[in-house]
Amino acid sequence: ARNQLKSSGGSIRHGSAFALGQPERKNELVLDENTSSLEISKLNKTQSRQSNSSIKISRNRTAATMSKIEMPPSIYFEPNSRQGRKSGSLLLPFVVLLFAVVALFGALLYIRNRNVGSEFVLSVTGSPADVRVAVELDGQPMNKGKPMSLPLQIPVGPGGHVLELKRPGLLTKRLEFRVGSPTAKLSEHVVFERDPGVPTAQLKIITDPPGAQVSHTGGWDAGSSPFVFKLVPVGIPQRFRVVHPNCKSGTFEEVLPSTDANRTRIRKLELRDCKPD
Repeated sequence: ARNQLKSSGGSIRHGSAFALGQPERKNELVLDENTSSLEISKLNKTQSRQSNSSIKISRNRTAATMSKIEMPPSIYFEPNSRQGRKSGSLLLPFVVLLFAVVALFGALLYIRNRNVGSEFVLSVTGSPADVRVAVELDGQPMNKGKPMSLPLQIPVGPGGHVLELKRPGLLTKRLEFRVGSPTAKLSEHVVFERDPGVPTAQLKIITDPPGAQVSHTGGWDAGSSPFVFKLVPVGIPQRFRVVHPNCKSGTFEEVLPSTDANRTRIRKLELRDCKPD
């Protein structure tokens, strides 16, 4: 081979076929006729070490490259990034709104509990003391519009109020008061006056047997016979109910003439279908 090389003027390249007339490449071993076998062996060992070193370098570079791989945005988060600051700025208004709603709800609950816990009781007495009246507080009827007996115990909240007491044959009493302050007056006494436009009389009912419960169907008065109904308007039909445990119950109507104004009329009732005691 060396003889052929001399005659042709070419060169042998290690690890490749004949490459005549080609330019010399880097890291290739060039042999000529003066290279001994020992030198060729040393050159082969040197090239082998360089190859192993390049492989190690390549592996180190690969590991370094992998360590620099960034995580996806959905997993990797940088606190100081623009995305983090933007998310925080969007979340702040919702947090403020939530605190505002909670504060408003707490304030309303406090006001409601304060009003409920700070109710006052207005005591109302009258003369005559046994009169029954219809009561309206701030324009709203109390006791479903049915007459109430004096004295009255009326629960009211703080602030100003208007109380009206009504009864046929009597002038309407209107009371304006305010409660909630240390000097508030929590009792009222009312003196009822006759209504000159509505003349009244008294009606005394006596039953046989006695002890029947008699009442005005309008709820104005009630008691056990013999019983006297006061302030009965004259000329206007009035209905009464009679109930006895051993007799038949019923109702009757009575119209007092105008001549009975300011007088007392007596009505005797004989009850029917009574059972012996």
